[in-house]
Amino acid sequence: MHLLCDLIFIFCDIVSGFPILGIEWQKMENPDLRKAMGMKSDQKGVRIRRIEPTAPESGCMQPSDIILSFDGIDIANDGTGLL
Repeated sequence: MHLLCDLIFIFCDIVSGFPILGIEWQKMENPDLRKAMGMKSDQKGVRIRRIEPTAPESGCMQPSDIILSFDGIDIANDGTGLL
């Protein structure tokens, strides 16, 4: 069903589907873990644990990178962000 809907949307220039970021991430709530990763005490974010080999992010991210913000939205240590 999803494939059929996606094909219809492709012909109509509408983007559809199930987007994924292609990463596994880890919460950074533990202050000792943040310190070990080189984060300042006032920084918040999440740690990249794994990247799907076929994900577009595999060319610019690597395991143990820290995501501090996404599209201008700060990421909290628990992975949430305020919109």
